[in-house]
Amino acid sequence: MQFRVRLGPDLARAAGVPVAVVEAPMETTVEQILLRLGEDYPALREALSTALLVAGGRVLGRREVVPAGVDLALLQPMAGGQGDG
Repeated sequence: MQFRVRLGPDLARAAGVPVAVVEAPMETTVEQILLRLGEDYPALREALSTALLVAGGRVLGRREVVPAGVDLALLQPMAGGQGDG
């Protein structure tokens, strides 16, 4: 089965594509999708350890099965915030 994963801006720049296509079995986990992304797009490997896979607007856990037919996005977590200064 093909999973189409929209990449966040920095990830898309690193991979050289805005949408990554991953071939994986229908009952595949987030971790398996991330491993395939690292194999198919080596420039993403470092970022994949902290990246979040979002399906239908919900962040999936690494052991969750990726739902078929849902829009997927791979995003980097945001850090920061406003300090007291």
